Amino acid sequence: MSGSLKIAVVTDPRFLGGTGAAVASDVSALAALGHRIELLLFQSDGHFQHDDPENETLLALTELTNVSKLSGDNTLYDAVFFHNPQVFQKLAIHQPVRARRAFLIVHHPPFLGNGALCYDPFKVDANIRKHFDQKRVEWVPISGLIRAQINSFLPFLLSHPEDWPNTFNPEEFEFSEPDLTKPVLRIGRHGRAHRDKWPDTPDEIRASLPASSEFDVRVLGASRDFFKELKTDVEAWELLPFNSISVQAFLNSIDVFCYHHASVWREAFGRTIVEAMLMGRPCILDPSLEPTFGELATYCQAKDVSEKLSDLRADPQTYLDRARF
Repeated sequence: MSGSLKIAVVTDPRFLGGTGAAVASDVSALAALGHRIELLLFQSDGHFQHDDPENETLLALTELTNVSKLSGDNTLYDAVFFHNPQVFQKLAIHQPVRARRAFLIVHHPPFLGNGALCYDPFKVDANIRKHFDQKRVEWVPISGLIRAQINSFLPFLLSHPEDWPNTFNPEEFEFSEPDLTKPVLRIGRHGRAHRDKWPDTPDEIRASLPASSEFDVRVLGASRDFFKELKTDVEAWELLPFNSISVQAFLNSIDVFCYHHASVWREAFGRTIVEAMLMGRPCILDPSLEPTFGELATYCQAKDVSEKLSDLRADPQTYLDRARF
């Protein structure tokens, strides 16, 4: 196919983290290339709470040139993209979408870190075919980690041979290089306030971002009430509300990015980590992320972050060199 394509995009508008950002980035990029995009943003059952807010960035996509709401007529699309299998596990909607090809962009692995099934791929596949009148659905993982898990369901699912990694606009990531020789460095992370996105225990949470006389802590996207629910004292941390400043401004305000998550979690891609890397920030990450990011980061358990920060103090240039790619 060549020239301008007509594309439908279907997902739940309540994704506030990596899925929402990835969908927004994809739609913006495709529209900028001249393709015509129609969106179906619907509220699914089961994955979100009823009072979860909708992502304003996703809702505003229809204001872009070449982007509109799904017409609901008999339009034949060149392709329809269904984003994130979790929202198609339980459906009340029935919206036929005529398309030459249907793709499910798999933003989340089916298995958690403890082996539990996060969603039923066979049910998801059947639901998309039934509720949106698709003859077949091509499963497209966003990373090798997800592909390895999806492969365990073959040949009963149709797996696309290529991955669909997150897209980024490099022009949005202008940064000033951090000065790692300052008396006090600022460490931090950004992302949604979700239990799985933080280490298992209060001690591990505090150890993952150790505040001290040498290190300030700044976090974007998690409230003090969230940490109270986790019985974690973070009075020494500076907490910024979700979307209170841009991700780029936040990352420019810290010197080192540290990210550790719950033991049951499997990070499908790590969009927030890529954003930190695009902003030139040295990254200290959970060891489970090493297969994805390789030599671009430093890895340790949450309890050992202080030790890695001491290493950074002793040899800042090595950490800065590692952050360049």
